Amino acid sequence: MVDVLPLTVRILVFASAFSAIAIFAMLVFWPCGLEYYVAPFRTEPVDFYDAGCREITLDELVKVVSEAGRTIYLPSKLPRGLKLTTIYFKDGPFIAILVYSAEGNKDYKTAELTIEVSPSGLPPSSLEALKSMSDGYDYVLEINKWLVRVKKDAYVFEREFIKKYGKNRVPLAEAWIEGFNYSIRSPILTAEQLVQLIRDMKPL
Repeated sequence: MVDVLPLTVRILVFASAFSAIAIFAMLVFWPCGLEYYVAPFRTEPVDFYDAGCREITLDELVKVVSEAGRTIYLPSKLPRGLKLTTIYFKDGPFIAILVYSAEGNKDYKTAELTIEVSPSGLPPSSLEALKSMSDGYDYVLEINKWLVRVKKDAYVFEREFIKKYGKNRVPLAEAWIEGFNYSIRSPILTAEQLVQLIRDMKPL
């Protein structure tokens, strides 16, 4: 018994340490775009510019998605003079960040509107299921048969954003549409306007 107990303790300590390291590595190095997927261990979000992304056109994005047998949806109407300025794309896994601006801004960290698109993996099975996992969200609803949740004041961690807008909160909407998760944020639009953007989304 004297010999077994220390060995057992050492095994448990090693297992706990290994699990912590594995979780840390997964959260920090898993490719991601906006701040709400960021590991809490980091003081700043993972920089998508350093994650092997490249700029592509909308036609190129549509081609990539269609070749995979899927369809991408984007807003058919944009308020306040917003226009698509660029798309940052990464494959393996697929992530695209569409940047919209009325001032020609191509920086996803500070642009007036960004839409991040990625495969949804395990989407919520129903509206009730989404409600059960959406504590802290202001709206959980169904739009055009798509599941949507909206938060009026989601945290933003990018220093560039805070410096430009003088705040670290932003309206954030998430929608699950035909196998894709759409994360939409804007420092110049309200949560209700983000909901309307989703209502106006059409297939390309």
